[in-house]
Amino acid sequence: MNKIIKFLNDIFRLFIPESRIYFDVEKKREMWNEFSNENNGEIKVIRTVDNTLSRMEMIIPYENYKIVYKESDIHPLKINCVINNKRDFFFQISVEDFIERIMKSINNVEMEIGEKEFDNNYLIVTNDRVRLTRILSNKELRDLLLNNEFTNFQLKKEEENYNLLLLGGFQIDSKNILNDILRIFKIMIDSLNNY
Repeated sequence: MNKIIKFLNDIFRLFIPESRIYFDVEKKREMWNEFSNENNGEIKVIRTVDNTLSRMEMIIPYENYKIVYKESDIHPLKINCVINNKRDFFFQISVEDFIERIMKSINNVEMEIGEKEFDNNYLIVTNDRVRLTRILSNKELRDLLLNNEFTNFQLKKEEENYNLLLLGGFQIDSKNILNDILRIFKIMIDSLNNY
C-alpha cells in the first residue's frame, strides 16, 4: 500500500509540486514529539474550535536562540529564528524557476557563489556578497540546502532584530528532514555569529 501511495504522490507532485495526496497526521505528531524530545524542545498542537484544522508548532533551543518549526493542514512548513545580527546583512536564496530566470536575465541582480549546481538551482540576492559567499563556502550547508526541498531561505531585518526564515514547499514526513533543517539553522547561527 505504501508503494502505491508514494507512486500516486510522486505523480501528483509532477503537476502540483506542493501536493501530497496522503499524510498520516498521527504518525507526523509522533515523529515531531520524538524529535522535540531528542532536542530538548517543546511542541504544541493548536486546533480550530471545530477541530477541522490543526497547526503544529515546535520550538527547539540552540544556544541563546529558539528555532521555531510551524506547519498546518493548509500551510507548508515554515521555520524561523530571531537573530541578533551585529551588522546590517540580509540575504534571500530562493528556488530558481522560470520567472526568476527571466528576472535574473533582465535585472542582473543575482549573485553567484561559483558552485554550478547551487548557482543553477537558486536565485541569490544579498547586500554583502563577500559575507554570504564565505557562509555558503560551507559544503555541508550547500548540500543540506540542495538535498531538501525549500522555496525560500532568507535573513531579513524586522524591527531591531533579524529573522532567519526557511519556507518549505512541503509537509515534513521524515525525521531526517527535521534534523537537516535544524543543522542548517545551527550552521547559519554559528556563521552569523562568527563573521
